Amino acid sequence: MDWRYLGGRSSVAPKIFWIIANDGSRIGMCSLIFRSYWVNGKTDNYAVMGDISLDSEYRGKGFGKRLFEFVNSVIDGESVPCALVIPTDAAKKSLISSGWEIKEHLIALAFLLNPYAKIYKKIRNHFISNLLKYLYQKFIWLIIDCQTLKGFKVETVDGIDESFEKFWNLFRKDNQIIEDRNIETLKWRYLNHPTGRFKIVKIFYNTNLTGFIIYREINNTCFIYEFMTLDNKKVRQVLFSFIQNLLMESQQIEVIRITLNKNHPYFKAIRKAGFFIRGKETNLLIHVPVAGSVMNSYRWFVTSGDKDI
Repeated sequence: MDWRYLGGRSSVAPKIFWIIANDGSRIGMCSLIFRSYWVNGKTDNYAVMGDISLDSEYRGKGFGKRLFEFVNSVIDGESVPCALVIPTDAAKKSLISSGWEIKEHLIALAFLLNPYAKIYKKIRNHFISNLLKYLYQKFIWLIIDCQTLKGFKVETVDGIDESFEKFWNLFRKDNQIIEDRNIETLKWRYLNHPTGRFKIVKIFYNTNLTGFIIYREINNTCFIYEFMTLDNKKVRQVLFSFIQNLLMESQQIEVIRITLNKNHPYFKAIRKAGFFIRGKETNLLIHVPVAGSVMNSYRWFVTSGDKDI
């Protein structure tokens, strides 16, 4: 909780909302934690809602809606430019009924790297499973070889140095809404995380840092939390450079997963790279004090890194 509420840099203190029963006990809560977002090249403090909870015996009785309506009144009264949340299905219903709107659909995408376990589960034959795995990975290498990867280099690093700050300064922020990814934010979110252990990869093109990926390995799955590049035309090359490196380094990783909004600037390129939709979509909901906000003019850039984890 200290990491989430106090660790990130913000000029606005978090707000915590409680539902208090007649006997004085606390039966539900939610919070707004303010994060720095860039909106068409200018920074603003957006309120990210989290820790939504309600004791089970009080669910389905309208308490969630009343809580969110009270939160809305605070957002409107204090002229918070935007509040956003990636909620559970149960919380989503109450949020929508209280006036929040679905702004983006978040899609989970997957790339199968090692199909052995899935094949063996169906046919129960080690030899055939290994043969099909070999043929599948040969096919992946063929796809990668068809890309123009000359000049790309992948480097796994231990920390987040000043080159990430330079990268962020060069990254174009016009015509989109993106959470701050400066060096301080990246260090807090990934290096100072209390439980998660993340791996960091830099991708160079002709000696220049052109992209980076931050990911986590859990149960033979690579979960990508951050994927950024300075050149949107090189999304597939950057991604294939990472996949190629992962194939050479580990035979344990079976699948690569990434979640991002459907209108994300990289979404179509990642789909064309062979990532398929996997699992149920979630939603990004927002509440803004002023209808017809200027935010409607810009594209959102949302990944798993936008959700405090």
